[in-house]
Amino acid sequence: MARAKKKVEQNLDSLMDILSNVVAVMILIAVVIVLNMKTSELALGQPVMSDPPPHAERLVFECKDEKITFLDVNGIDQQIDGVQKKFLSKTGSMPAARQLEYLLNNNDVGDENYRVKLDLSGGVKFVYEPRKDNQGESYTTFANPKAESAFRTMLNEVDPDKYWIYIVAHPSGWETLIAAKNLIKDKKIAMGWDLMAEDDKIIMSSSAAGRGTSIDQ
Repeated sequence: MARAKKKVEQNLDSLMDILSNVVAVMILIAVVIVLNMKTSELALGQPVMSDPPPHAERLVFECKDEKITFLDVNGIDQQIDGVQKKFLSKTGSMPAARQLEYLLNNNDVGDENYRVKLDLSGGVKFVYEPRKDNQGESYTTFANPKAESAFRTMLNEVDPDKYWIYIVAHPSGWETLIAAKNLIKDKKIAMGWDLMAEDDKIIMSSSAAGRGTSIDQ
């Protein structure tokens, strides 16, 4: 009788151990799901406040090395159009993809922070290469109301009905992204973001809707 009672107690102990392990695993799964949901939300680049206004233009920034840098996509697009028109005036036809690749990769086209090149492997992709390391404005500067900040000045001039902001963030720019997000939210400007590996360059795909409408990772 005592042996049977001891066996029952052992079975109950084993059952409790199993239940404890199951509960622990379920909690771990729940935590992983929540973390994945948050990561997915960031990776999708969903706006902080609301969807961008209809026909709003996108302003692109990159957060890296605790700094934020403006990428003048619209200005660079105009330069690319200029390169194509110059080719048209000389040849009587617009450049084919391979010809445009040669033109961009052998000429300095870009803004003060980035140079654009064309990559035709796996589609038509515009690669934006930083002109120098550690460029941009430190988040400790634009987060300080008393400091002069080009980023804050630019935000003050942004019309929320005409523009929305898109930020590409690297691990070394996470704190910068958070600081920038707070300022953008205060200005009631629609915003989206994507996370990228530390050494990845910004790559934008061409589409029927216009050049540089999506960011590839």
